Amino acid sequence: MMKPSLFVATPEFPADSQYVHLYRDRTDINIKRAADQGFEAVEFIINDPDVCDVSLLEKAIADNHIELACLNTGYIASGLKYTLISQDKVIMEKAMQKLKKCIDIAERMHCFVGIGLFRGACIPDKPIRYSRDLLVDVLKEATAYAKAKKVDLSFEATNRFEINFINTTAEGVDIVERVGADNLGMTLDLFHIYLEDRNMYEAITMAKDHIRHMHFSDSDRWPAGFSHGEINFPALIQLLHALGYDGYLSEGLVRADNADECARVTVGYLKKLIQKYTI
Repeated sequence: MMKPSLFVATPEFPADSQYVHLYRDRTDINIKRAADQGFEAVEFIINDPDVCDVSLLEKAIADNHIELACLNTGYIASGLKYTLISQDKVIMEKAMQKLKKCIDIAERMHCFVGIGLFRGACIPDKPIRYSRDLLVDVLKEATAYAKAKKVDLSFEATNRFEINFINTTAEGVDIVERVGADNLGMTLDLFHIYLEDRNMYEAITMAKDHIRHMHFSDSDRWPAGFSHGEINFPALIQLLHALGYDGYLSEGLVRADNADECARVTVGYLKKLIQKYTI
């Protein structure tokens, strides 16, 4: 059955970022707040995996009887400035080291690792196919390492205003299928799909064999139930249910002064939809 999940970040996440998570306090405080509002899982925006307090994360998950949906690698790109592809090979090497450390943590925590902006932008002064080929090679190395640890990875296509290639769902599917690893799936983000794909329902259906995770924000990027966008969430819940998806619906990558109210309204709305259309 689908479960609502909330993004949580650590204090290292930049305060002036365009996308500040609802909760970015100490890890145990964030997770308790998410559980208190009724979320069944959290998506953890990991800080530097080499200094992440995994024991604190593990204890907070257990103490609050909540699940860890995945490790989100966005901060490694935005904060540490490491990306899996780059014109600087040193950056690529450091990024792969960080990813492998995330995989080690995911093995311990029994979750998967998400890769979005962490993939890196298209290499300047090279054809786009060069960057795609390079990314495929990098992901093949990463999935092989992860497979030995019994860890899944999930790749996310991201809109053109945030990165300059692999923007549409079809482009994301192409990368995943070229890598050809059974432990590599896709994270579908409704906000990115809204901006990049002509038909949201067709895009999700086309990717049905690869869906590993969902980011469930509205067209204004606010969480479902608290937003004022154009996405039909009841119809999407029904579509995902028909496609056999039973994973997480992850929310909360926004600025909000009334964070607890936003979280509470969102989780209540999602649970109502899940109860009505999937049970």
